[in-house]
Amino acid sequence: MMFLRLIREILFCKKAIHCLEIFKWFLLLLFILMVLSNFRAYSQGLSSKKVLILNSYSPDYIWAVEEQKGILQELSDKSPSPQIFIENMDVKRFNTKNYFEDFSNLFIKKYRGFKFDAIIATDDPAFIFALQERGQFGNPPIFFCGVNTYSDDIKGFVPDRIYGVKEEEDLESTLSLMLKLFPNTKKILGIADANDAAYFKKQFDNFFVSHKDILNEYFVSNNLERIINKINSEPSGTLVLDLITHSIDKYGSDLIGSTPTIELSKRVNIPIFGMFDYQLGNGIVGGMITSGFDQGKIVGKLVYQYLFNNGTGWENSKIVDSSESNYYAFDENFLKKFNIKRSQLPLNSKIINHHETLFERYSKAILYFSVVAFLLLLIIVLLVVVLIQKRREFRKLSESEKYFRLLLENSSDIILVVDADGEILFENDSIAMLFSDINDIEAKNFLNFLENGERERFKLLFEKIVVTEKDSIFPFKFYISTKSGAKIVFEGKAKKVSIKEEDFILLTISEVTEKERIHNSLREREEDYDILFNNINDIVLVVDSDYRIIKSNNELYRTFGYKPEDVINKEIINFVHPEDKGYVKSLIERIQKENITSLSFEIKAVDAKNHIKILDIKTNTIYKNSKKLIFVVCRDITEKKRSEEAFIQKQRELNILLDSLPGYIYYKNKEGIYVFVNNNFSKMLGKDRKEIIGHTDYEIFGKEQAEKNLELDRMTVRLGMVHFQEEVLRKPNGESISVLTQKVPIFDENRNLQGLISLSYDITELKSAYNLVKNIEEKYFEIISLIDEVIFELDYSGRFSFISDRIYNYTNLYPKDFLNKFFVDFSSPAEKEKLTLFFMSMLKGDKKSAVFEIDIRNDKDEYIKFEMKIFAKYEGKVFKGALGSLRKI
Repeated sequence: MMFLRLIREILFCKKAIHCLEIFKWFLLLLFILMVLSNFRAYSQGLSSKKVLILNSYSPDYIWAVEEQKGILQELSDKSPSPQIFIENMDVKRFNTKNYFEDFSNLFIKKYRGFKFDAIIATDDPAFIFALQERGQFGNPPIFFCGVNTYSDDIKGFVPDRIYGVKEEEDLESTLSLMLKLFPNTKKILGIADANDAAYFKKQFDNFFVSHKDILNEYFVSNNLERIINKINSEPSGTLVLDLITHSIDKYGSDLIGSTPTIELSKRVNIPIFGMFDYQLGNGIVGGMITSGFDQGKIVGKLVYQYLFNNGTGWENSKIVDSSESNYYAFDENFLKKFNIKRSQLPLNSKIINHHETLFERYSKAILYFSVVAFLLLLIIVLLVVVLIQKRREFRKLSESEKYFRLLLENSSDIILVVDADGEILFENDSIAMLFSDINDIEAKNFLNFLENGERERFKLLFEKIVVTEKDSIFPFKFYISTKSGAKIVFEGKAKKVSIKEEDFILLTISEVTEKERIHNSLREREEDYDILFNNINDIVLVVDSDYRIIKSNNELYRTFGYKPEDVINKEIINFVHPEDKGYVKSLIERIQKENITSLSFEIKAVDAKNHIKILDIKTNTIYKNSKKLIFVVCRDITEKKRSEEAFIQKQRELNILLDSLPGYIYYKNKEGIYVFVNNNFSKMLGKDRKEIIGHTDYEIFGKEQAEKNLELDRMTVRLGMVHFQEEVLRKPNGESISVLTQKVPIFDENRNLQGLISLSYDITELKSAYNLVKNIEEKYFEIISLIDEVIFELDYSGRFSFISDRIYNYTNLYPKDFLNKFFVDFSSPAEKEKLTLFFMSMLKGDKKSAVFEIDIRNDKDEYIKFEMKIFAKYEGKVFKGALGSLRKI
């Protein structure tokens, strides 16, 4: 065949091979230039980054020095490097409340206006301070090292963009090592200062639970002389574990870091083991060492990687295990002193003060010459291989035509080579998909086998391909009808190929009938979805990441009177009433900053006739093909709001009647000043209203009673809702009465406190009745707790508004994990569509109750089968939610 002959000529053309080699080197050079250009851009960006190193202790504390040294080795010693700012809190010496307040104020003033790209906190005090204050500096990510307390030990801890390595000393490994090296040990004495005693004691005690045959004592003192006397008073066979980080000598001077260990080593003659790298070389035999320098290096690497990537891929917190900074290490001087052999030590132990042997001293030179000899031998072997390979290349080149032919014959795609007129010059065996007999196509035209409507289109396509650049690719599609009347669909690509200045057209064709059928089926399902979408009673909008409306159901046009061209691709804020635009902008900023996925709120909007409508809005964010989409469900509550305003007016009128109510009523503003009291309240206090209104509790009551009243008020405000409590009030005549007080905090629409209402009723005569009811209520809840079924309630959007505690027994998820989340989200993927359609039918009122089986996800992403009973709630014809139960099957 002519096509194969042309291919053969290309394969044997040395000139073409030479050109291909040149083109390969050109691409490599271009790639290197692109990499260097990108690296330069990253370098310029990295040098402008600002990093704060916040040390808990002073610069003369060797642990902090080692941590900082490790950090700077990974940041400052590299090029490019970020800008480094260093602050020291010095909490070992100064740790009063006033000092922390002064330090915080000075720190904030000093760096006011700064936005750090990262904060590195060394040790616990700096870490906690950084968590509390990072909002002052642009809420940067926090990196930490040397931290013993993490998450559960810090009140209100939220692991948002927090990275680092925890400091976890391995006492168990060190204690086990001590017993292994000294098998005749009778007692282990742990010594610690008061600062860190509690932290180490738990690990120390836990070890000896399983080693009860060894005597142990945990001695705590800040006085170094007492510690030395204690050690020297111990009997033979005693080992010492030094956990001291800070102590005081006999003159009252502070001893920190390695100083206490050095002094102990001089005055004590029994083996001392330790846990910290600054002790090594200063008097301890060794141990499982925690390295401040390695901790610093680890967190320094994390910071550099974070800045280099501009935070990309660092959305989740990353906490490195402390094992990367812990290692066995020993001082050879003390190994010899106490007759400890190297063979007794754990593998890969680090040895300091080691005296090198002749082989160890020249090991690098020996290794170097060995590598050179090996490389020379390798080069000789490679040259031999190349010579053999050259001989084989000619044989492989002659066989390439056969392999190429096999490739074409076994391809599932149809491959054709035609000229500009459509004459078939080459074809593979897959052409049988088009023609019943392959011999029918020899020297025939491809266009003759197309239907009449397709031939003219392909003629124009071939003419266009011939006059374009040879690298251009032209996709196409065509149909062929079978004798039975069925249509077979084909897709393909056409490309011009030039051989010896002659142009041909290469066609690759695939049969896609099934793919086309699936595509049509998906389009039909999308049409069904649009029908359902446009028949929902609520307004449903789909908004993109720029908060532009990209889709809406017909309810928007019916309710607001807009046309599609007035809405689509317009920013959603354009339809918000001017009074609420600022509020909506703040919500958008909050969604972007806090990555909120769902939100509920009320706003005023404007319709096509400029009428105001009040909407109850719920949003839900999803990601489709890496694109952010926000579903906005809007319910028109204009009439409801008007009714509420009418109710408020009635409430004002009702306030007039408060003065005649039998209870004791008052209203305080947010400053705690009495604004309103009724007659009963003023009589109960034996004061005129003028003596109460405009005054605070301190001015009316004694200090003790005022403090009690204000504490109850604060508790109510913290709860943020109605609060009931029983009190005993004393009238001016000395009579005591029991009252039930209802306190209600009043907030504005932005949840800012406006005041507090208190209503108290005399329940002296009802107290006994109340106690009886309370006993009955307790028995009722005991019965409820015995029910195996899970009780739940859904709001009108299908989200859980209540679910009983029993759900935890089955899923290991707390009720709070379900609240305000769509119930379908906890079902298996196979059930989601069915459950969504069922909920839509309840919304429209087609179904009011049902019983069915459902799979619900637990905390391990496993699914548990339940029987669900559900009953819809309606107010008139308006869907208000649903009640139901779950029974584990």
